[in-house]
Amino acid sequence: RHLCSLSSKHREIFVGLMTEVNLKGYTPFMTAVSCKAYSSACELLELAYLLSEDLEDEEEAEELMVAMLFPGTSHCDDNPLFVLCRNDPCSFTWTGEEHIHQDIFECRTCGLVGSLCCCTECAYICHRGHDCSFKRASPNAYCDCWEKCSCQALAQGDEHTRVVLLQRL
Repeated sequence: RHLCSLSSKHREIFVGLMTEVNLKGYTPFMTAVSCKAYSSACELLELAYLLSEDLEDEEEAEELMVAMLFPGTSHCDDNPLFVLCRNDPCSFTWTGEEHIHQDIFECRTCGLVGSLCCCTECAYICHRGHDCSFKRASPNAYCDCWEKCSCQALAQGDEHTRVVLLQRL
């Protein structure tokens, strides 16, 4: 609350920071959710609420919230609510090198072909936009993403904070 009681110039700076997008088109809130930094996402969500509460016009407040949380120019797959519900870790985090039954994908961009494959979560997170496609449902596979790429889905994030953030959204 202290941040939002600052001068209008400081408020303007915070609004600018919260609505800025990176090269992926993500706002700071979207970035925190996609990186599984759920505690940071909770703080950013609180700041977004506080910044929009200061506005008297309800429509303007809603537009500001949208700009901070999920701008209209964003792809539907980047919706923080969708990402939060879908943001599971790579299957390797819980299987290790033990083979399990799972859907597997190949990514020709990264060289995950032949006997190499990636799990559903890695196909969605790490290999999005690549030449990646469903290979088959395999009775005996583990994810090889971490071997060929810098796997972004290995981080798990705090599950309790994830649920709290989901409830607050």
